[in-house]
Amino acid sequence: VEGESFTNIDGKRNALTPGTYENCTFTNCNLANADLSDIVFVECIFEQCDLSVANIQNTAFRDVVFKNCKLLGLHFENSNALLFGIQCESCQLQLSSF
Repeated sequence: VEGESFTNIDGKRNALTPGTYENCTFTNCNLANADLSDIVFVECIFEQCDLSVANIQNTAFRDVVFKNCKLLGLHFENSNALLFGIQCESCQLQLSSF
């Protein structure tokens, strides 16, 4: 998936399809407790999203920007380390580990 915008996605009802998301924007998405394992995010922007306690086993974050997001309890040490790069702007980043 390339260059798409996703708004108000509810990860409990509509899980993201596994694959690669490149240059995509996610706005006001509730991905708390969602299974994001094995998904690749490349140069994506997450704005006002909740990813708390999401499963990010082997998830790739490559030049990903989080703006005003809730990132509680994420285990980044279990994500894909290849080219890992995130930027957090005005985010809640508690109880997460790297």
